[in-house]
Amino acid sequence: MFYGNIGGAPRLDFTVIGPAVNEVAQMSAMCRPLAQDVIVSQAFADVLPAVVALGSHRLRGVAQAQALHAVVPAARN
Repeated sequence: MFYGNIGGAPRLDFTVIGPAVNEVAQMSAMCRPLAQDVIVSQAFADVLPAVVALGSHRLRGVAQAQALHAVVPAARN
């Protein structure tokens, strides 16, 4: 992953590029087809208290299918 300022004084942008950015963008694109507001990877799901497995999905530009999960909202008191 690479990040930093790109450009010059008239047009300077901070950006992040790399495989991880593409993977997250492709996961975001799966929200609508899977009818979810938030989708997380297996690595992120491993540290959450409750998730729902959505199965393994191929993501454009990612070599292997990825296990995707939906976040279970916390109960409100």
